[in-house]
Amino acid sequence: MKHPFSLLTLLLLIGTATAQSPDSTIMNLSVEGGSPVPTTTIIPVAKPPIKEVDTTYTLSSTAKERLSRRKRVQAEFSSRLDSLIRSRNFLFYPDTMQSAEPSGLRHNIYAQYFYLGIFTDTAEVHLPTSVGHTQRGGVLNFDSPIYDFKILPFDSGWSVTFRLIFEGRPYFARIVISAITGESILSLVTPDATIRYIGQLTHKRRLHFPEA
Repeated sequence: MKHPFSLLTLLLLIGTATAQSPDSTIMNLSVEGGSPVPTTTIIPVAKPPIKEVDTTYTLSSTAKERLSRRKRVQAEFSSRLDSLIRSRNFLFYPDTMQSAEPSGLRHNIYAQYFYLGIFTDTAEVHLPTSVGHTQRGGVLNFDSPIYDFKILPFDSGWSVTFRLIFEGRPYFARIVISAITGESILSLVTPDATIRYIGQLTHKRRLHFPEA
């Protein structure tokens, strides 16, 4: 009496599995002592081939011209800076200053008459100073012969170094100029402190002082 019940249960399970497998093929198996019993064989579904899409972006002639123009402007800017530096005839105008040794706060410079001028063999120094934690301010105002003027080019700009003397006391200056942005950083080592100025180079005077 148990055999028909077991056979019925098997048929129900196989039928349920067949209904849940749309990609299948029915085949018959014979059960000993009874009718053939259907079973299921799974057939893998072939996946469609992956299509490769060309995502290469082609620049239009107008875009290529804009790109070429920007590169040309950048190259001309760097070339003008190089000529200006090698002429040894330029002015450095600071926008900010900070006492580096000992360290101090950074200050904006709003007065346009402060500058460091390089004129072949002579330097004109008219720069503000800020010394120590007390931020004691002052002004450096002197002319000096230029000693050991050196230009050292590197990948993205130039480093200019030279020495000055005022009242028998030595001063050392280094200007690092970026060929990309034009930013110029002057580090001036004085007998009292090291001051760092950030500004730019130019060949023009901002203000013309009347002759005495």
